[in-house]
Amino acid sequence: MARREVIESMQSRMDSIIADRRGSMEEGDPSPATSSVADAFARLLRTVSSRDRSEADVRKRLSEAGFSEAAIDQAVDRARSAGILDDARFADVLIRSRVSQGRGKAGIERELADQGIDVDSVSGWPDDYFTDGRSELDRALCLLERKPPAAKNKREAAYRKLVGKGFSSGVASEAARVFAFSQLRDN
Repeated sequence: MARREVIESMQSRMDSIIADRRGSMEEGDPSPATSSVADAFARLLRTVSSRDRSEADVRKRLSEAGFSEAAIDQAVDRARSAGILDDARFADVLIRSRVSQGRGKAGIERELADQGIDVDSVSGWPDDYFTDGRSELDRALCLLERKPPAAKNKREAAYRKLVGKGFSSGVASEAARVFAFSQLRDN
């Protein structure tokens, strides 16, 4: 599904949910629990309107806003059933974004874990995302060649750069060693 179609689909679902909410408010449902759920759902919609978020992130934000667990559960269930919250879609977009930024597998896996997403539940990870056929070491070396560190100690600077970009310490160490050796050889 194209990005435009996804956005239009989500917008129509959100419009439908908002219309349902307005209709129930006009009918005069004064119960505080319903109001709290409706408020939590409205807050959830505002939270995800600027960018897609993981379910764990939305739950954390709603909890910090003071909503009860019951209201959060109902709002999240409603958003999930309407397709507004989808951890699989969120993970796919996050991974593709980080791969295009030149991030390493370890860093992407950490970021997914921080978002409450188990990397084993991501369909096609990592084979479907790293399709260029290069190894993690090759991708790290390409990053260093494109953007070499500007420091006196090339090996340490290269290592820090790669670890900061999400490469594992083993890959970063090997790539930094190879990069520093090539720099010495070239000079």
